[in-house]
Parts: sequence; structure tokens; C-alpha cells
Amino acid sequence: MKEAAILSTCHRTEVYFHGDDPQAVAHWLEGVQNLSRDALAPYMYTLPRDQAVTHAFRVASGLIPIVLGEPQDPGPDEAGGALGRGGGDRSASC
Repeated sequence: MKEAAILSTCHRTEVYFHGDDPQAVAHWLEGVQNLSRDALAPYMYTLPRDQAVTHAFRVASGLIPIVLGEPQDPGPDEAGGALGRGGGDRSASC
């Protein structure tokens, strides 16, 4: 994996990465969340690059809430984005 970004809201954690091996990301997430592969597998999916970008913006803007019609608090995502922009840790591919 070359680069990664984590989008985390109150109800979800998503990892966006630049690389060829989604299993490496899944293995890392299993360890971080202290979950078995079987417990995490039903909630894991991958999207092609163009769909992943659209999905990330929809989640970050609250257009994809955990429950239809339930608003999400954009505060944590906005804070993380500002932190990333200010820290200079965003590259061209992520």
C-alpha cells in the first residue's frame, strides 16, 4: 500500500487507499479494531477508484447516513480534513 486515508464517523470507519491489496488493509483493520476476519467480513467491500471518490464525498457530507433520514454530525470529518490540509500530509493520489 502506498497511501491511505481514513474516514471515520460515529457509525462507520472507511479506509481509502492507493495500492493493489485490499487484504492488507483488511488485516490491518482487524488488528486495530480487535475483530476476527469472520466478524469483519460481512461489512467489508471495495469500490473502483471513481466510485470510491464519489462515495467518500457522500459519506463525508452526510448524504449516506447509517439510518435513512438520520442526519450525521459533519464536525469530526471537517476537523480531520482541516488537520490533514494543515499538516501537509495529503498527496496527489489520496
